[in-house]
Amino acid sequence: MLFRSIRPFTSWAMVGSIDNDFCGTDMTIGTDSALHRIIEVVDAIMTTAQSHQRTFVLEVMGRHCGYLALVSALACGADWVLIPEMPPEDGWEDKMCQKLSATRSRGTRLNIIIVARGSH
Repeated sequence: MLFRSIRPFTSWAMVGSIDNDFCGTDMTIGTDSALHRIIEVVDAIMTTAQSHQRTFVLEVMGRHCGYLALVSALACGADWVLIPEMPPEDGWEDKMCQKLSATRSRGTRLNIIIVARGSH
C-alpha cells in the first residue's frame, strides 16, 4: 500500500506596496527603497533651491497613505507637508503663505513643500 503525506496547502505572502499601509507588518516591501529615493531627490533639489532662492513643491507617491510624505518631510526638514489622512483646514493656503513669507523675511530663501499624491 502506498501512503502519501497530505499536507495542508499553506502560502505565505508578502505585501509589495510602497505605501506602507498594510496592517500586521512594520514595513512593506518597497517602502524603504522609495523613502530612500525621495530623500535623495530632496537633497538634490535643496542644492538647487538654495542657489536659486526658490520654493520647491514635490509630489511624492502615496495614493491613500501619507507615510512616505510625512517621513520624508521629517527626515529632510520640509517646511510644509500635505497628507491624505489629515486634510488641511480651511484657510490653509493663507497660513502656508504667511509661514513661507515669515521665513523669507528672516533671510531663509530655501523652502520645501512635500505633497502626497492622494492629498486633496
